[in-house]
Amino acid sequence: GITQQNAQPEIRLLNGDTGETEEIAQLAGWEGDQWGIYGGAVDGDGNFWGSQLGAATNDQIVKVNIDDMTTEIFAAPNGPWWYGMTVDDEGYVWLCSSTVGRFDPETETWDTAVVGGSAGCMADAGNDGLLWMAAGQNVVGVNRQTLAVEETWPSNGAYGVSIDFDGYVWAVSFGTNATRVDPETG
Repeated sequence: GITQQNAQPEIRLLNGDTGETEEIAQLAGWEGDQWGIYGGAVDGDGNFWGSQLGAATNDQIVKVNIDDMTTEIFAAPNGPWWYGMTVDDEGYVWLCSSTVGRFDPETETWDTAVVGGSAGCMADAGNDGLLWMAAGQNVVGVNRQTLAVEETWPSNGAYGVSIDFDGYVWAVSFGTNATRVDPETG
């Protein structure tokens, strides 16, 4: 769970059965804004990653280490209004908008590319899994190694993106529509 108090968010580890707070991480040094931590995901090791709703400058991401609840803050690349974020099965952290940003936690470096997205994103698992991004009336599939767009499929509006257990890409609009896309056939 994420809360914001006096522009300094705290991240709470909750018990999944009872909802009770087990531990709290304080974000000293976080340059907060009105949105606090906007996006969040957990990596394969159980560490929490959070992102800001980007303001194009001074963006940050945060990692909360599950072992001791210590935090690390990293600068995000300047550029678009970052919106979506996800962590893939290889541990890369992604920020999404019209541009995609891939953060390598090992080298603490970013790679970016303009891909025509607009909002939410989620990475499909596996060596050939794509990063699926909302793109208005489409969803786009981005190669996670080259950052090139490999697929563009129509939707009834795409703002948020998720992938189900059968591999279908789901796009939800900002209104009342949802679209299920077969990533192989569109």
